[in-house]
Order: sequence, then structure tokens, then C-alpha cells
Amino acid sequence: MLLILFGGVVGIAYLGYRIHLNIKRKRTVEELSSGRHFECLDYSLIPSLIIGVSVIMPLGFFIYSLITKNENLAAFMLAFTFMFIAEFLNTRSALKFYYDNNCCIVDDKILQYKSIKAIVKQMGNPMGRHLIATYNGDRLALFRAPIRIILEKTKLKVLGTKN
Repeated sequence: MLLILFGGVVGIAYLGYRIHLNIKRKRTVEELSSGRHFECLDYSLIPSLIIGVSVIMPLGFFIYSLITKNENLAAFMLAFTFMFIAEFLNTRSALKFYYDNNCCIVDDKILQYKSIKAIVKQMGNPMGRHLIATYNGDRLALFRAPIRIILEKTKLKVLGTKN
């Protein structure tokens, strides 16, 4: 029973950490957008559905392990259940892109479109991530959905593709 309690504490601690990060991310966006009206692109639906459905597996194994009185498995599965729930919540908030006609918010910073030097497709990346290189030397990674908006606003082309 003590092991199951430990698994629950670990899972709840991880969930609490992710909730803290979500609150921090929301505050940062509110601070950066003060005085501006940013549009929000939420591209979290498919990843959220996948992770949401994935919560069922460790939850099912947790219930099974309680029935079979397997404390080791129950502890791990309880922790994994909370971790999947935490990642579901994280995905819902992390995969949002805030933008207007002049700039966007990337990695908790304002990115002016005119500061973008190039956008490069990461070859061999099945997630569709692209790298943004800025004139001041920053390298930022974004998924395909926000890149489409940046391409519209900047009229740049993606390097490494036939577009």
C-alpha cells in the first residue's frame, strides 16, 4: 500500500508541476500581450486527443493491478496515469500560438516578423518542426501550423523545400 501511495504522490507532484507551468505560461502571455490584441491559433486538438485516449491505458492497468493485488504495477500505473493527465493539460496550453500583424509570441518572448532571417525545415522530422533563425542569432523551433501564419505575414520561403 505504501508503494501505491508513493506512486500517487509522484504522479500528483508531476501534475502540480505541469499546472504550475501552465499558469506561468498564461501569465507570460497576458504580460506580453498587454496593450495589444493577439489572435490565438490553437493547434492542440489532435495531440490532445491522442494523449487523452492514452490516459485510458495506464488507468486500465492500474485498475487491473488493484484487482490482481500487484502493488508494484499499481504504483507505476497510478504515477503514469497522473503523468498522462498532466501532459494532456500541458498540450492544451503549450500548443497555442499568439500573433498579430507585426509580431508573435514564441518561447515566452515577442518575435518581430522583421527580425526573422530565415525559416528552415528540419529534415527527417516527422513532427513537421521548422527552425526560425533571427538576425540576432536566435534559433527557435515551431510546428507547421504557426509557421504557415509566419510565412503569410513575412512573405518568406521555407529553405530546404520546393515551395
